[in-house]
Amino acid sequence: MTFFPRSQQKRCALEPNTSTANLLSVDVDDYVLVCFQHYKTRTFVDSRYKTNIDYQVRYVLDLLSDCNCKATFFICTFLLDRYEKTLRRILDEGHMIGSHGHNHYDFNTKSIQDFAADVSKSIKILSRYQDRIYGYRPPAFTMPYDTEHFKVLADNGIEYISSGVGVARSNAPHTNIPITLEYGITHIPISTKFMCHNVIKYPIGYGVASRLLPELLYFMTLRQWSKNNSMFHYYAHPFEIAGCEGMDKKWLPREAWNSATFLYYLRCKNRHDFFEKLFRQCQFNTIESYFLGRSMYE
Repeated sequence: MTFFPRSQQKRCALEPNTSTANLLSVDVDDYVLVCFQHYKTRTFVDSRYKTNIDYQVRYVLDLLSDCNCKATFFICTFLLDRYEKTLRRILDEGHMIGSHGHNHYDFNTKSIQDFAADVSKSIKILSRYQDRIYGYRPPAFTMPYDTEHFKVLADNGIEYISSGVGVARSNAPHTNIPITLEYGITHIPISTKFMCHNVIKYPIGYGVASRLLPELLYFMTLRQWSKNNSMFHYYAHPFEIAGCEGMDKKWLPREAWNSATFLYYLRCKNRHDFFEKLFRQCQFNTIESYFLGRSMYE
């Protein structure tokens, strides 16, 4: 059994606190890790690569503070030792954290036992910093939406899963409102506009879409979205917001430095003005504050 078919989907009983919900989530991944998520090994990341993740997260926090926004940070815990002090700052400044797993694996290729062990390890680590971990975001949106995986999340105290369908990596439901799945898990979608009977998808809530589109065109489509939808959920990575100009490419495996990686690198430069405009316009808040009515202070 997978997620409920559209005819049986129930709107989430946890309604937003305001009529318009602008939600922001940040996947705290390293640039190289994201680009090479399907590699069988990450040895080069651990030993030879000097990540900028701590600087990038601090950059995001500074910008959020300037714009009076809050966000949910989904943490991939195997890199946590590189920015532990900054994680504490995330919580001190009123943001929330959720699980992005321990390893950034493609869980379409892993067993349910591997998935359970990874989620459990992540939750155990993150619970040292936040009393309760409510949310889970699958690495690269690869978790199958089925009974087994929902049960693992529920067994670990997860109340919602947030995933996207802008790129078809799982059987997540095509919806732009929260819906209730099995075991009481709530699906919080990342905003995606569906066109031509779902044949064409415009991932308006994806950092990559906002980076690759001309700025004027993106904000025009965002205004149209806000008129027609009650929720806007935007997600990005720290390297997309802070930039990754300092990445050293010399050590990268030859097969890794391809055109897709180059586009990522190119469009992560000089984006401060864009993100400042987006944050000030949307006045984002955490997923938890809208759909669970909670903050880290409660």
